[in-house]
Amino acid sequence: MCEASLRLLRLDTIDLYQLHRLDPGVPMADQLGTLDALRTEGEIRHLGLDTVTAEQLEAALELTDIASVQNRYNLLDRASEPLLSRLDSLG
Repeated sequence: MCEASLRLLRLDTIDLYQLHRLDPGVPMADQLGTLDALRTEGEIRHLGLDTVTAEQLEAALELTDIASVQNRYNLLDRASEPLLSRLDSLG
């Protein structure tokens, strides 16, 4: 999938590869390990996560560096408050 994106975008490296929703049927270590290998190979520069809990972020950070997190957050949906607090502490 990443190689197809690189070809379509006519890039050598994707600056930020955002993993949209962890697959519950695949261990997180396998998902992030694959993306970390792409980073090591130079195909992606940074890895981001989408729709994760604070606990999932902690587990991910034990496996690799995470550059961004994208979760829904607005006046009516504050479910990500614990995650925001953790991200704030990480800077």
